[in-house]
Amino acid sequence: MKIKITNIFILLIYVVNSVFGQTDESWKVYDDTEVAVINITMDSNDLQFMYDNPNFDSVHVANFNFKNAFIDETIDSIGISIRGNTSRESAKKSFKIEFNEFIKGRKFYSIEEMNLNGEHNDPSISRSKICWDFFNSIGLISSRASFAALYINGNYYGLYISVEHIDENFIKKNYADNSGNLWKCLYGADLNYINDNADSYKFGSSENRVYDLLTNSKDDNYTKLAEFIDFINNSDNETFKNQLPQKINILELLQYFAANVLLGSWDDYWSLTNNYYLYHESDNNIFHIIPYDYDNTFGISWSNTDWASVNPYTFEKVVNGYRPLIERTLQIEEFKNLFTHILEHFSKIKNNTSLEANYILELKNKINSFAENDTYRTNDYGFTFDDFNNSFFQKNFSKLHVKYSIQDFIDKRYSNLANQLNYVNSNPVIYSFDVYPKKMNSGDSIFINCSAFSNVGIKEIKAELKNLKTQQISTYDLRFSPDINLLDIKMNDLWKGSIGILPENFSGTIQISVEDNNGIIAKYPEDGIEIISAGENTNEVFLSELMSSNSQTIQDNFSEYEDWIEIYNPQDTVVNLSGKYLTDKIDNLTKWQFPENFVIQPKKNLLIWCDEDSSQGINHTNFKLSADGEFAAIVNNDGITIIDSVTFPTLNDDQTFARENNSGDWFVNFSATPGESNIITDLKETNILQHSYRLSAFPNPFNPSTKIEYEIAERSNVQIKIYDILGREVWSIPEVKKEIGNYNIIWNAVDNYGNKLSSGIYLLNINSNNFKKTIKLMLLQ
Repeated sequence: MKIKITNIFILLIYVVNSVFGQTDESWKVYDDTEVAVINITMDSNDLQFMYDNPNFDSVHVANFNFKNAFIDETIDSIGISIRGNTSRESAKKSFKIEFNEFIKGRKFYSIEEMNLNGEHNDPSISRSKICWDFFNSIGLISSRASFAALYINGNYYGLYISVEHIDENFIKKNYADNSGNLWKCLYGADLNYINDNADSYKFGSSENRVYDLLTNSKDDNYTKLAEFIDFINNSDNETFKNQLPQKINILELLQYFAANVLLGSWDDYWSLTNNYYLYHESDNNIFHIIPYDYDNTFGISWSNTDWASVNPYTFEKVVNGYRPLIERTLQIEEFKNLFTHILEHFSKIKNNTSLEANYILELKNKINSFAENDTYRTNDYGFTFDDFNNSFFQKNFSKLHVKYSIQDFIDKRYSNLANQLNYVNSNPVIYSFDVYPKKMNSGDSIFINCSAFSNVGIKEIKAELKNLKTQQISTYDLRFSPDINLLDIKMNDLWKGSIGILPENFSGTIQISVEDNNGIIAKYPEDGIEIISAGENTNEVFLSELMSSNSQTIQDNFSEYEDWIEIYNPQDTVVNLSGKYLTDKIDNLTKWQFPENFVIQPKKNLLIWCDEDSSQGINHTNFKLSADGEFAAIVNNDGITIIDSVTFPTLNDDQTFARENNSGDWFVNFSATPGESNIITDLKETNILQHSYRLSAFPNPFNPSTKIEYEIAERSNVQIKIYDILGREVWSIPEVKKEIGNYNIIWNAVDNYGNKLSSGIYLLNINSNNFKKTIKLMLLQ
């Protein structure tokens, strides 16, 4: 059964961001059930200045109204400026909207910036929108996009595409580790080796940054980028083959290049050395490639190249030169075959993506009237409304730099690919490998997901667990568990397995062994993935007090009012905190590490500033606390064993969550006592909380049942629901009023009607007065 793509996108975004009580509301901005209407009011002289000086990056104050299916809101004092590169000289300008330019820290439905692209090169005003929807459908991390009709001072400036800005908020939303470096790679970013000096990669010949560092800009550290460029240029072939998947996400990389071949996107790394992002995820020490700028696609060409027929393995270079990242990758037989496999997969899923004809027709019908009234659309190349209509489906459509209609290009590109793709002899390739948890707490099992491919078929896959203390190797079979209904290729090639509970202080590695139907065996990764289990918790220190909204209570060493956490040493001796961790994320226990020689004296309290500014001293962390309440913990040196933790509630300004006598029951304290013991003096003014908020399920993954456990810290109505990955409610219990305490429920993987559910990911949600949380469940049948 075919599913309407538009509704799937909306449903998935709505489920993840709304039903489950998360704070990210950006999905409302990029909802595309209807064309949004944006009204901007600004000084007419400022508007004229922008048009007279398009290459100036001047930002002007304006009022902003946004209306779509979910939003109708006006805000003042936003910033507006001209954006783009070559498009700055066009008659139909593109604009950047900055919600925090004049009011620092402000966001509009969780976003700080909005890019309004005029698409003046494209008579359909739709090519990049179709591309972004395609990327999102295949599971490649990329921007979201929606149509918007733009009015400035009451005058219609045309139909635009609102494209999600790639910045630190984008990184936070899409990657588990958001502390790494993000580079915007522009013209000339060919990734060729210069020398061993990392600073050599900061500037191009014109003194403009070719690799522009957007995050951690104060550090201005290009070391990781330089090391990566050195590796892809100078490593020997065997090292390149074995280590490339550990340096960059190989599936994302090959999907990016395969999609550009399919979409005819030449304004990219391969052809033009332009328009892509690189993000280095620090925790995993791995790069990700992120696509960018897709108006020059589907047959738009400024050269004589027919992008519907170019060789998929060599593409076509608008700018000559060596492209080490793609050229070396496709020289490796395994990666070339995976690239071919991805292109074949794109052919199989075409009718369930934005490349399907009915989807494109629906999109066209939605924007028809807005495009017809867009006179700015006609000012650059004289595109008529007939050109708009014909640029979607017309056979042999060609005008100026537009060589094909969208559908004509898609049909010819797919037809040509069918005759161009070929496999070579190679080993099988493991291209996605996930072991969780890698750091195990008491009672955890290990679960393994592996996606692998061989053009001759795979006979078996095994996981090899090596005990580093005894050197003993245990082998576990993985089973083929594909979900061919999903568009994500790795789910079509999925193998799963599990390993039982390991003893305390276990240290080992897991390596995957794949045998294809020709008897060829490949192993990955070369040195295995480290697996360790937690040791015994001695509770040598306690979290004793914390403040998540410090407005006037106490200043740090920079005279700033910042969030803080207090730690108490109950021992009669000094405790060395060096190498231990402090975190606010249950899924990232090693978020901030105590530096060397960091000690806490006996029977003393120690204050740690949670201000997201580690540069201010050894007692300043890289995270802040949420005033809405969240998790906090101190973790032992192994990065697994939780020494002490708490889930604290919503706190008002200058309230703290404190422990009686530093190690007793938690309570909301109206009189903070940093550096001192916490004593309850007035029960009327103090809310004693002997319980915290918690939701968990064990075992997880599970078969055939799991035990759901939750804890609430106040009397409230509690609703438990389980949804499938498409956001459909499959099971729930009636909302009931519960007293403070711990509760558990057994779920037997059946729906509300008693029907047995199939394997897959499910989402468990709890909703009470002050506690909303969602966790993933994995059912293995």
